[in-house]
Amino acid sequence: MLLTPKNSITINKSQYLEVKGEITLIIPFFLIQITVQQCMKDLKKESLILKGYHKNVLQKQAGAVISSRLDNYFFEENEGSCLRDNTYKMMPNPNAVPSTRCPQGQTISLSLMQKYYLNTLIIWLWEYDFVANRSERVYDLIIYIVFDQVKKQIYENKNAKRILRISFPDQFVEEIILLCVGGNTYNPYLHITKAEVYYKFQ
Repeated sequence: MLLTPKNSITINKSQYLEVKGEITLIIPFFLIQITVQQCMKDLKKESLILKGYHKNVLQKQAGAVISSRLDNYFFEENEGSCLRDNTYKMMPNPNAVPSTRCPQGQTISLSLMQKYYLNTLIIWLWEYDFVANRSERVYDLIIYIVFDQVKKQIYENKNAKRILRISFPDQFVEEIILLCVGGNTYNPYLHITKAEVYYKFQ
């Protein structure tokens, strides 16, 4: 017989061992639950990081760079980077809107700071011919995404114009390559004013 402190219940040895056994089983269960919850929390955080917190990761502040910069032309110098954070810029002359350019047969390559799990790309093409009362400009280009040195084509259009919204299967991406195939309606160049890529909920 086991005696507990005064004014408490007296229990026999078999009851004590039974309770002790139950507690011994419950403690590991709770430890497993806590471990699983922590793992799920860590996985969720890692998933958010890999998806760039569902924000644009193709910008200077996110560590992205134009890896083909030595072969490209930046109209309006640094303001011409298609990775700048502001999408729009007030200009007294629309013909002077900043842009990143490359000639026919060459590419604009955009490298991310790390691999990200993505599915949506947006490209703003230079489109201000209306200022000179000219017809709308169209571009001939192909777009690729790259991961682990494997290049996949996600877009091709001989009549691309304005803003391109491109959805592709969820996958890891390290680099985006835009190939100027046939230039545009008025010259042999590809002109990009802004580029964004992120993970979008489907």
